[in-house]
Amino acid sequence: MSLSILMGWVVQGEREAALRYLKQVCFALALLLILYGVIQLLNFLLDLANIYVGYYLWLSFHVLAAFVIIFIGFRVYSIAKTIKMTHLTVVVGGFRPHLFVLLLSCLALLPVILYPLPASSFIYPQPLRSYFIHNPISFSYKLNYGWNFQEGGFVWMITTHIYPTMPYRILTDVINVYNGWIVVPYEIDGSGAILQAVGPATAKIQLGFIANGDYVLKIVMSDAVDIFLIRKTNNKFWVEQIKAIKGQVVQKSEFERRLDGFKVEFIGFPNIDNETKTFVLEKIQEIGGEIVDTESYFEGWSVWWLFYYSGEYSSLRQIIREVATKKPNYMIGIYSNTGWRTMTWVPESYQ
Repeated sequence: MSLSILMGWVVQGEREAALRYLKQVCFALALLLILYGVIQLLNFLLDLANIYVGYYLWLSFHVLAAFVIIFIGFRVYSIAKTIKMTHLTVVVGGFRPHLFVLLLSCLALLPVILYPLPASSFIYPQPLRSYFIHNPISFSYKLNYGWNFQEGGFVWMITTHIYPTMPYRILTDVINVYNGWIVVPYEIDGSGAILQAVGPATAKIQLGFIANGDYVLKIVMSDAVDIFLIRKTNNKFWVEQIKAIKGQVVQKSEFERRLDGFKVEFIGFPNIDNETKTFVLEKIQEIGGEIVDTESYFEGWSVWWLFYYSGEYSSLRQIIREVATKKPNYMIGIYSNTGWRTMTWVPESYQ
């Protein structure tokens, strides 16, 4: 057997191995792109149905994509080894079209790799350090949150450390990024603290009237990055803790998270008769309110009824107006989780 025939068999074997690896890479790329399209479609359809699980869908996709990309990397490495061992004329004559297809296919990975995954696209935002006005500090804190009918969503940072005078402020840089915010606390300022009372330092991060969906809030400390998921639906607003070292989210009940949550309070001074209480509750139900719970304080002196309501505020104000006209001495108020309120003892022009 001549040496030329033996070398031909070797080259042919290497070519077949490279083509086999190339075929596997193409299948992996196809799987990756199909997964990407399916997740995009599911995310769109679930958003239409007001089911907001986009963060978890993309998190699952990126985990699967990581394994596929690792597999592609090994196969590309194997192809490279095979090509290097192959005679140059064979490479040019037989491999060029396949390599060209492989190059174009790998370009399809770019939108997948670069697609920003909430809460994990970068653990420490080094590319954005040039946008930081100040260097971050570090401290333990709690994260409270809420929604205001006039201003939209907001988040409160509250230090666990208590200061001897008030008010102490947490000074922060807030950077808007895709699908969220980066907050960099850089100073605890007590220059305006004049009250002789103890309390924490606070900072309010205004989010505004964000649309329904999932958003990422990253708190960048000097020694840690805490990650939170801010979630908004038609009738709920809340914050979930994803990964936190220095901070923790204040726990709230299902009712406290609801944007359509209200409470009607009967303050028994003077004592409010049952007929008036029944009138108020029946009126609330007539306009579409759903009574969900009742709470009593000070041995029944103050009673709160909790209810859900998504109608006009004017209808609730009309109920209080009627009670105030018939029973001007009664103290009855209706309060929304979003900061709206109407009360019998406060003139309507001030509400």
